[in-house]
Amino acid sequence: MSIASKKRCLDSSLLTEEVRTHFDMGFSSWPCGPDLSDLASTYDFISANANVYGEQLDQYIP
Repeated sequence: MSIASKKRCLDSSLLTEEVRTHFDMGFSSWPCGPDLSDLASTYDFISANANVYGEQLDQYIP
């Protein structure tokens, strides 16, 4: 894949609010990295792109 193709694939300006899916998109809130900034970027992504998301709670489980 050429650099121009990769750039075109990553260009979010190609997507508009008029784009609708015929399905719900869901994600896990498991962070994409070990830092707190990774957790924030995960939730930012979920907020912008998900219809539903799942939480994994590890504390207080017997």
